[in-house]
Amino acid sequence: MGRKRRHWKRRRWTVPWRRLWLAAILLALAAACVSGYGNLKELIAVYGENYCRNLVTQVLLDAAAETQMPEKLSCLTTVDDKSFLQLDAAAVRQYQAAVGTCLTQKLDALQRHTQRVPVGTVLDNAFLMERGPRIAIRYVPVGAAQVRIGSSLEEAGVNQVLYRVTLELAVDMTVLVPGGTRAVQCAQQIILEETLLTGRVPMFYGE
Repeated sequence: MGRKRRHWKRRRWTVPWRRLWLAAILLALAAACVSGYGNLKELIAVYGENYCRNLVTQVLLDAAAETQMPEKLSCLTTVDDKSFLQLDAAAVRQYQAAVGTCLTQKLDALQRHTQRVPVGTVLDNAFLMERGPRIAIRYVPVGAAQVRIGSSLEEAGVNQVLYRVTLELAVDMTVLVPGGTRAVQCAQQIILEETLLTGRVPMFYGE
């Protein structure tokens, strides 16, 4: 009885290319995340700065709009054929205090609020917008807001000058982002009154 010959097939070792490709992609993504961490921090900080400026600018405008302004902040008087144009000190102090109180209340409310922004929104990517983990950002005022009322004269034609009264608001903010802080200065100038004077220009005007 003859013996049957067994044929041994040599096993071929094949390289798992798909696994290698997947591992390479994962390593590349990990390296990109590590190298891009600093860039992400900078993007978050820049986003916080820009958002803070827009947000606080609107707060400044709202505070001025919601505060009742006196009927007149400036007065023109004539003595011995001489004109004197100046701000009404009592009305200015009253209006400054009212604007300052309103602005302080709004900034206090802003300080208590924490904004949570998705990472996709910070990256400014249309596909990732409003997606991803949320990042906490806070906006904190530094010191008291500055409220100032000023006036100026500008030439507006022949024998004409424009007398303008403006409200100047300014506040320093600190943006608290993960891993650091950013300082932001916000300011806004608002025209309160404009008076066109024709003829002889007042000899004196003051604030």
